Amino acid sequence: MLVVEIAETSYRTDREYKFSSYARAAIAECWLIDVVNDCVESTANPKCHRRRYGWRYRSRDVATTAGCGRSSPGVSIRVADLLP
Repeated sequence: MLVVEIAETSYRTDREYKFSSYARAAIAECWLIDVVNDCVESTANPKCHRRRYGWRYRSRDVATTAGCGRSSPGVSIRVADLLP
């Protein structure tokens, strides 16, 4: 399952609180579309962590408009196509 959040003013809330909840719910991958900085942050592989809110993702990747995001092997989406 993939969850996509779009952030203009809610980046910190989405990144810190919501992604922790998604990891706890075993959502395999989350994307955060950052419209202010024109990039897409993708996270994958949820795990329990002894930090604030308890759950995090093991991997994190940030792609800019020149890069691609991915939702599964063999499928790619241009970052520029996700931004306004």
